[in-house]
Amino acid sequence: MEDENTQELDGIFKDEALTKPRTYPRMPKKMKQIVKYIESQLGGQVLDLELTPENIKEIVEQAFEEIKHYMTDLYTITVPYAQCIDLKKYNIDSVESVMRGQDSILTGMPFQMPAMNLMNITGIYNLEDYTNALIIKRNLNILATDMDFYWDKPNRKLYVYANPNIPTQVTINFKPEYYSVADIRESFWETQLKKLALGMCKIVIGRIRSKYTSNSTKFQLDGPTILAEGTSEVQQEREFLQNNKDIFTVLN
Repeated sequence: MEDENTQELDGIFKDEALTKPRTYPRMPKKMKQIVKYIESQLGGQVLDLELTPENIKEIVEQAFEEIKHYMTDLYTITVPYAQCIDLKKYNIDSVESVMRGQDSILTGMPFQMPAMNLMNITGIYNLEDYTNALIIKRNLNILATDMDFYWDKPNRKLYVYANPNIPTQVTINFKPEYYSVADIRESFWETQLKKLALGMCKIVIGRIRSKYTSNSTKFQLDGPTILAEGTSEVQQEREFLQNNKDIFTVLN
């Protein structure tokens, strides 16, 4: 005679929602790749998983919301200079620094004017005037507030102050805004997301399988084991992120 608990479990594993072909509705390419990776790690190529692709997608999105706060990679863009630069078309969270493009504060007429008297009447270069001109410009570059900026995040506008000579372009170092998994640019963060999401999926599956127990020697679920694995993996990943949050910066 079959164990009653085993009969109850048969009903679960014969659920049409679990045994029918798995589909991935409206999933962006990167999300679909991550969902399939998690399925394979959970034995989805052999076993009928308790989680549908949509369930796994929701868990990946939860893991993404947690992990994106650790993503501090910096990227650069070069744009034409203006006192107010509209950056609405860029997904910018915060601006770290603003630099001149190819222009230098030591180029242009304001630099040439103090140095026009480079040659005296004897035809010999007047190095003293030239040196003084360099010192003036060096002090201006050190003491003045060149490339001071204010980032107006709500309106996505960057206000920049430039000393003469006014640059034609500026290079902006910024931290991007992450809205979805598709915004992840670095493979490092994709790997960390996979680890965290896989552990979270194991916790859910472990809880589902731990709901039923059987004394039959023919059938036994691994709920407690996979629950412990998932809990340990999630804890390790969170500790790794927390302990290394100050060095998670990639400069492109």
